[in-house]
Amino acid sequence: MNVLPFLHFFVFLVFSYLLIFLLWKDLKSLLNRVCAGFLACLAIWSFAYIFIHNINILKDTAMLFDNISSIGWASFASFFLWFSFIFTEKKEILKTKIIYPLIFIPPLLFIYTQWAGFLTVDYIKKPWGWEIVWSESIWLYSYYLYYLLFMAIGLYLILNFGKKTKEPIKKKQARIIFIATLIPFILGTLTDMILPELLTYNMPLLGDVITLIWALGIVYAVAKYKLMVITPALAADNIISTMADSLILLDRQGNITSVNKAVLDLSGYGKDELKGKSIEIFFREKDFKSTLLDRAIKKEAVRNYELNFKTKTGDHIPVIFSSSTMMDEAGGMAGIVCIIKDITELKKAEEKLEKLARVDSLTGCYNRGYGLELLDRQIKLSHRSKSPLLLTFLDIDGFKAINDNFGHDEGDKVLKEVNGLFKSTLRETDIICRMGGDEFLLIFPDSSSKEASPIRNRLKKNLSQLNKRIKKDYQIKFSMGFSEYLPDKQKALDELINIADQKMYEEKKKKKE
Repeated sequence: MNVLPFLHFFVFLVFSYLLIFLLWKDLKSLLNRVCAGFLACLAIWSFAYIFIHNINILKDTAMLFDNISSIGWASFASFFLWFSFIFTEKKEILKTKIIYPLIFIPPLLFIYTQWAGFLTVDYIKKPWGWEIVWSESIWLYSYYLYYLLFMAIGLYLILNFGKKTKEPIKKKQARIIFIATLIPFILGTLTDMILPELLTYNMPLLGDVITLIWALGIVYAVAKYKLMVITPALAADNIISTMADSLILLDRQGNITSVNKAVLDLSGYGKDELKGKSIEIFFREKDFKSTLLDRAIKKEAVRNYELNFKTKTGDHIPVIFSSSTMMDEAGGMAGIVCIIKDITELKKAEEKLEKLARVDSLTGCYNRGYGLELLDRQIKLSHRSKSPLLLTFLDIDGFKAINDNFGHDEGDKVLKEVNGLFKSTLRETDIICRMGGDEFLLIFPDSSSKEASPIRNRLKKNLSQLNKRIKKDYQIKFSMGFSEYLPDKQKALDELINIADQKMYEEKKKKKE
């Protein structure tokens, strides 16, 4: 009884099951799809051999199914090479347009030459079925060269990748695939190429059966190490699509593999524009990517790091950045999860609170606390730069009477008018502070007592114009006192203010005499 048709049928079913299994696990994965294409080649090859090794079919029928089998055995080396490029992460090679014609034109050519009768010339009936007689043409040796070259390149890529990768799980996967491919490569070459060339037609061609070792090796890798079953991008799609915060998934090189809708809304980029790009597309910080990867390799999480997020239009948005490392089952780094929280509104609130802490709510100039802080800074700066510093203490004359006779609302308007007068008269570098009530402190950097008189005259001139413009039943007047800080004659902050305050009251007293 000839069991070969049943054997080929069994192998065909196994290949078909594995093909469906991979696509069912993850149809979106390119690696899964290419691997399924490889298995499809093997399935076609096995299916055709069910009939070729059937002693009851005619020679013409055997020829037809041999031609059908060529679709599988002429193509699987190309699919294996494609699989190797993807598995070993040769992204730059796969991006080149010429690579795909180089991979797939040879199998198409050899399928054509098989159907045209240039590869096989005859079929001999044996006890196990029909034996193929290969031609001695240049086409046959060209096919041998193509097959051996593509398989050798694929094996080399996987072996080299396994040696260089730092990821334990990738090392194991590469080792399994390399061994599972090398064994059928050697045995299949011997049974289907070398022995026929030596005219040893005493055994059937069993290359398709031998390649089952490769398929089982991949299944083992899938079952034990979850190769191609779940990808970080797939996990991200399922988990983060509805998150309010922006979430970015990076590969081991710090390049973007997936983002959620919040990232697209925040950045203004499209999904295709970001895939494969470096994380540094969003951040200007020096060596951000390498620093992030170093921390990820060390399994260090980043928590609530404040950064500026760069959008497609070049705008910068304040964000809180956090990240953590995704680990595979072997303990290696599988990727990095980054969470980005837009804190624009928080920043606006902080700035508002900071402004409230520094600014007088009524007049809009600096308040007493921040004014004294600025004066202290200016004293230190004056000391370092060896430049003078001038300040004046100012009080509105008769302010109480304005409040009593015209109401506090009118008094508030006076304070605002006086602050406006200061802003329109003084330099941008000069500092205006409301010390409380109707008292103001004016600070003049890089100014000495020589500028006191011109400053007084400008203020009084503009004050006169202000009184004419507002046309009230009262006149706004104020008294001023100046003090000077000289680097070679240092005075403390309190002393400077006391001197100016005393001179201001002396001026006010003279007006009452």
